[in-house]
Amino acid sequence: MAGQALLLSVGAGSYALPLERVQEVLRGPVVVPLPGAPEAVLGVVDVRGEVVPVLDTAVLLGGAPGAGTPYVAVARTAAGPAGLVADGEPQTAPVPGGEIELLDLDALVAPVRQAGAAG
Repeated sequence: MAGQALLLSVGAGSYALPLERVQEVLRGPVVVPLPGAPEAVLGVVDVRGEVVPVLDTAVLLGGAPGAGTPYVAVARTAAGPAGLVADGEPQTAPVPGGEIELLDLDALVAPVRQAGAAG
């Protein structure tokens, strides 16, 4: 079964988000830092009056911190919206069943949500 995905360029890799979970893509948003936040939390951004955490996708995937926030894909997770940073402009693409592994958004952001709750 084929579906649609939003492809994010992060470091040297490309990762797919289920398109139905993506709210929108922000280009060069103003991110307000949060002192004392976990390493993966770059800050927050205002999306039409809603405060959305912006997460360093590279750190969430186990890599080194990225450089800046050129693009942020705002996606719906079980814990609410979250912005995932992409190095290049995200693109939509068809995803034939089994050919591309879609990121599990809820599992990806869960450690950050837990760290924030514990802090």
